Amino acid sequence: STQELDAVIDRIRNVQGVLDTFSTIVLSTKLDRPE
Repeated sequence: STQELDAVIDRIRNVQGVLDTFSTIVLSTKLDRPE
């Protein structure tokens, strides 16, 4: 159904948002602490 598809899309968008946030945190951490 359309509702199920919308729910899946929402989950994917949420995951992408989390990954984007995580990537930003990791990048900023690497910049703050260069090896």
